[in-house]
Amino acid sequence: WQGPLSIIVAVLRTKRPAIHDDAKSHNQGRVCAMNSPKESSGDPGQHSSRPAVVLVMLLLVYVVNMVDRHMLGILAVPIQHDLALTNTQLGLLGGFAFVLLYTIAGIPIAWLSDRHSRTTIIVCCLSIWSVFTPTTRIEETLLPLLLTRIGVGIGEAGSLPASHSMISDYFPVERRARALAILALGAPIGTA
Repeated sequence: WQGPLSIIVAVLRTKRPAIHDDAKSHNQGRVCAMNSPKESSGDPGQHSSRPAVVLVMLLLVYVVNMVDRHMLGILAVPIQHDLALTNTQLGLLGGFAFVLLYTIAGIPIAWLSDRHSRTTIIVCCLSIWSVFTPTTRIEETLLPLLLTRIGVGIGEAGSLPASHSMISDYFPVERRARALAILALGAPIGTA
């Protein structure tokens, strides 16, 4: 854990870089939150923690995303036994139902993330999958369970595209790869 923690600490201690003149053109008319004129009061370190706080919040959302995503896999054998599911039915629940809608919903949500409030998109998606995940527990037949897994997939589909878009706004090109790498830590942390 020392490696990932040292990276997170390094990002939290990094000072905010100077305001970039190309922020508006880079973001197709949307001013970067990090480079917003409202935030730049002449002191470059004044709001330096905001990108780090946003990154930590996005990382936590991604960890929850991964935990929810793998919940069915962790409980596959008891669910299969309790509902008397065949291997094919269990595979449909764990793979096809989730991945198909996750993939299909991800593209339009990514498009929306470039044009609308990513914070709102992430909150809505988090709400959707947070409602459907516990609902999975109370379903007792295949079809309702399949529909709840589809709901989880749709909800989780919006988290990562909106997170990547937010990171592009909060971190300059020189620090963006590090920020994306820290966000990617959500997968191994959430599946541990």
